[in-house]
Amino acid sequence: MNGLIKKYAPFLYFHPDEQYMPATVDSYLTHCALVTPSNASQTPNNAVNLDDLANAGADSYLQLFGSDLNTVRKGDLQHAQAYVNVVSATAPAMYEIQYWFFYPFNGPTTLRFQGTLGGTTDNEAPPIGQHDSDWEHIAVRIDSTGAVVAVYFAQHSSGQWYAPASSPTKNDGFSTWNNSSQISVYVAKNTHACYPWPGDFTVPGSERDKGAFTLTVRDKTATSAKTWNCANAFQIVNINAPGLDAVKEPPKWVFYTGKWAADESQSLTPSEVLQVIGQVFVAAPWLILLLGPAGANLAVGIIAQMQTWNEAGISSPTWNPGLPQNVISGNIVIYNWNCLQHKKSMVLSVDQNNGLVLSEFILGGVPQLEQQWLCVPNTSPDAPAGSYTLINMRDRKAPTPPSKDGDQITLGDASSPNTDPAYAWVLLPENIDGVPLWALRSPIRGNVIDAAHGNCNDQSQVIYHSWNEGDNQRWRLNPVANPV
Repeated sequence: MNGLIKKYAPFLYFHPDEQYMPATVDSYLTHCALVTPSNASQTPNNAVNLDDLANAGADSYLQLFGSDLNTVRKGDLQHAQAYVNVVSATAPAMYEIQYWFFYPFNGPTTLRFQGTLGGTTDNEAPPIGQHDSDWEHIAVRIDSTGAVVAVYFAQHSSGQWYAPASSPTKNDGFSTWNNSSQISVYVAKNTHACYPWPGDFTVPGSERDKGAFTLTVRDKTATSAKTWNCANAFQIVNINAPGLDAVKEPPKWVFYTGKWAADESQSLTPSEVLQVIGQVFVAAPWLILLLGPAGANLAVGIIAQMQTWNEAGISSPTWNPGLPQNVISGNIVIYNWNCLQHKKSMVLSVDQNNGLVLSEFILGGVPQLEQQWLCVPNTSPDAPAGSYTLINMRDRKAPTPPSKDGDQITLGDASSPNTDPAYAWVLLPENIDGVPLWALRSPIRGNVIDAAHGNCNDQSQVIYHSWNEGDNQRWRLNPVANPV
């Protein structure tokens, strides 16, 4: 396995203007204190003890301290390592090799301001997006012969699987570095999201269309002299697959279940909002004429609401990218988390009028066809990367958002919904007390699948609603043969 890990080890291209490089976890931890409920009121000034880290609870977090934090946050590419986790996979793949990259700091988000009547400007918008501790990864699935089946590129809270590119010049799959077998990875400036080719990408679900202008979050990648060959710099931290020996002494931080940075509100102060909007107008003064006073005020309000791009407080790396393979490869039932919390086994289903509803599923029984779903990748080029289509097994139809927010979601009539962007859903991971949950968000207006009003009655409606972090908007996806 060590030979295969080296064979497919990624070769990373950083943006030429990238400032925040990867580093080793060990070096980063020497600048971190472990904050727990018992010492949260104290000023951190002692580096974390690794034994304490391994035994810390989920309510702990790491906090940088010291006088030279800017240097720490810049990373140390010369000594950085990729952290490798190997797990089993189902056919046609046999093993999945995950390469994890640790960055001490995630830089500011890039916002694109695009006027309806013309003109576009891209500007970094600190402090939006900035946070300590940034984990990223790719995953390489190989078959029994050791050949690559597909590669997963993580991007923010989701990502996408790619097959090999049809040719070295086509941006339709992953490629390899310098005619070798190593996977080429293009790292987005500041955010470190991973992409299979260089370019300028819109972050799914980030678009805010306000008539006079559109505001989106952008990821920018490019080829440059700033590169990292992980074949010469990796550490195997975990192996959990049949026929392979486990790692005898994995690093203790692998067992850390707390957060790698403090939870931080990304709300902007009035002065920060004005600073961001000022940067935009300095770069593109035509926007002042285009938007006028009312439009400028609206822009200020929208930027002030861009609070969701902070990924601080992420937990220790989850060693399974994207959806679990058993969810992708077979029929599933989709439980509503709010109802499970109230001891009611209510699952996503379909009524006689093809509307989404909740219906009761008796644990240990066999779900009705209308309670069973297939979760398949949406392959439309206009769908966000890493999106899926939910196909109901009763009539092989799929849900699509209604035209009006708050209305019941219904199944559409598309003959091939997995190739239609109107049927795309981005599955965003939500982890509650160690339970893997998902929010199901459409790129159409960015709303989610919502059990209306937290109702857990049989045949209660499921609607299209803005995200409010409610348990009625969280769902547990389980294979039919594996009920909760």
